[in-house]
Amino acid sequence: MNGRISLEQAIALLLDAARPATPRPTPLPQALDLASAEDIAADRDVPAQSRSALDGVALRAADTRTASAAAPAKLCLLYTSD
Repeated sequence: MNGRISLEQAIALLLDAARPATPRPTPLPQALDLASAEDIAADRDVPAQSRSALDGVALRAADTRTASAAAPAKLCLLYTSD
């Protein structure tokens, strides 16, 4: 025997030996690189209002191919989340 085990056997050994860590309260500055033991939800939206500079806009390059400063392209809004 060459001392090797199959991938399936290795996974089974790892899963059998692995135990979840015990959750503990940790101050935020010391929580870097840790995982939360439970879901966290914000109590408000950030930013609180829609901002196109942050939300973004998508368009097709083909719709602007002939646009110029003298003849801007006219685009129609297809969707808004507001």
